[in-house]
Amino acid sequence: VIQMSAAAANVLGLDDNAVDAAKISKTLALDNDNVTLETTVEATHERALEQAFDLIIVNLNLRSEDALRLCSQLRSMDQTRQIPILLVVEEDQVDRLAKGFDLGVNDYLVKPIDQNELLARARTQIRRWRYHVRLRKTYERSIEMALTDSLTGLYNRRYLTAHLDGQIGRVERGGKSLSLIMFDIDFFKHVNDTHGHAVGDAVLQELAHRVSSNLRSFDTVARMGGEEFVIVMPD
Repeated sequence: VIQMSAAAANVLGLDDNAVDAAKISKTLALDNDNVTLETTVEATHERALEQAFDLIIVNLNLRSEDALRLCSQLRSMDQTRQIPILLVVEEDQVDRLAKGFDLGVNDYLVKPIDQNELLARARTQIRRWRYHVRLRKTYERSIEMALTDSLTGLYNRRYLTAHLDGQIGRVERGGKSLSLIMFDIDFFKHVNDTHGHAVGDAVLQELAHRVSSNLRSFDTVARMGGEEFVIVMPD
């Protein structure tokens, strides 16, 4: 079981009530959270796109703006779609709270704000978010490892095969041109036998760097295996 820490989180708050905002900030400081407070929907939305946050706390009862508009904006953007949102509501705002859940809000807190309840709910959402981020990074890393060569960082034979299938299909459909360069390193076994495999690895890494640095952005270079390489050049 992985126990994710909820401490030292980056929290963004939208609240135009100075007293409530100060209480939220003071409470979350007990967990060493870094709290950024904004007073308008526009400023909060901009801040959410500029920085990485573990939790967003929104006061539903703003004086002159609709806080649910922010929730809708956050859920419509890829960058903020999954970040947990905690609504702070009044007891008589059941209908608006329900609409908030429809928009993707994760949890809520009823005023007057209880310090212990705020800490508990914030910690729960922060832990879930951090676990989600960890899972996503693990998944992305596993995909990367499956498609790239661990020594050189180039694409591997598996990726090259799939990429070539797509490029050849593109040529057949649109009559586009496609060029390939296939090459290897002469006498590479002699390098390994004379200087050792560590030097051989360094040679492969340097070659990969030089080739990658001299291609167009849409060209692809892959290591087929050993000292054999392929470059795919559309158009």
